[in-house]
Amino acid sequence: FFSRLPIPLLPLDEQRRVGEILDTADLAIGETKTLISKLKHMKTGLMHDLLTRGLDEHGQLRDPDAHPEQFKDSPLGRIPREWKVSRLSEVVPRAEYGVSVPLNDETGIPVLRMNNLKDGEADLSEIKTSSSEEARNLQLKPLDVLFNRTNSMEHVGRTGIWRGQFSHASFASYLVRLVPDTSRLAPEYLNLWLNLPETQIQIRRVATPGVQQVNINPTNLRKELIALPSALSEQGRIVEVLDAHDARIHAEEAYCDKLSLQKKGLMDDLLMGRVRVMAGQEVGS
Repeated sequence: FFSRLPIPLLPLDEQRRVGEILDTADLAIGETKTLISKLKHMKTGLMHDLLTRGLDEHGQLRDPDAHPEQFKDSPLGRIPREWKVSRLSEVVPRAEYGVSVPLNDETGIPVLRMNNLKDGEADLSEIKTSSSEEARNLQLKPLDVLFNRTNSMEHVGRTGIWRGQFSHASFASYLVRLVPDTSRLAPEYLNLWLNLPETQIQIRRVATPGVQQVNINPTNLRKELIALPSALSEQGRIVEVLDAHDARIHAEEAYCDKLSLQKKGLMDDLLMGRVRVMAGQEVGS
C-alpha cells in the first residue's frame, strides 16, 4: 500500500522549515494545556478556601491566622462566625427522582443521564431523548441541582447544575433533583459544596453496594452536613469568584481547540505543498 501511495516530496530545506513551524504549533498547544491544568488545580484550592473561609464585606478571603476572632469551631472544622452548619435536610427539603422511560436519539425532549454531569455542569455532548408523557411532566428548571445517586464508586455522587440550555428537558432515574430552600441556600452554592473534593469523599462513605454499581440514597445524603454563609449575598459573592475562574478555564480550552484546528489546517497545507515556505520565510508571507 505504502509503496503505491504518492507523497509530495518537498525540498529538504523546506521540509525542515515545515517541521519547525509544526513544532512551534505543538509548543503553543502544550503550553496552553499546561496552563489549563494549572488553572484547574488552582480551582480546587480556591474552592476549599472559599467554602471554608468565605469572603468579607470587601470581597477578600478571611484569614484565620491574622484574624482568629473571625472564626469559630464547628463539626466541620473552623468556619467564619457568621456561618452556620446544618444538615442538608434542613436546607434541602426535597429530593426528586428522575424518570424511568425508554430513551432514543431522535424524537422527544432531551433527558439528562448520569454521564451528562461533568465538572459541576450539564454536559450535553451525548444527549438521549424521550417522547413519553412522564418525561414531559417532569421537566428541569434553570438552576436545578442534579445528583447522580447510582453509578460506579468512582463516579457516584457527581453533581451538576442545569443552566436552562434547552427550553424543555427532563432527567433520568439515576439522577435526583435536589430542591434547596432558596431563602437560605442558593442552588449554585449547593452545587459548589457537593462538588468540593472533601464533600465527595464524605458522601461516598454512605454509598451502599449493588450488583455492579453503588447507590447513595437521597435520604442518607441529606443527613450530611453543610457549612454555609448565613447571608445569601456572601454565597453569591463566592459563586461569582468561582464562575469567573471557570470562565478563564473555558476561554483557555476554547483557545486550545482553536490552536489544534489551526495546526491541523497547517499540516494539510504545508505537507501537501499548497502553502510553500522557504528557510527564513514566515507562513503566509
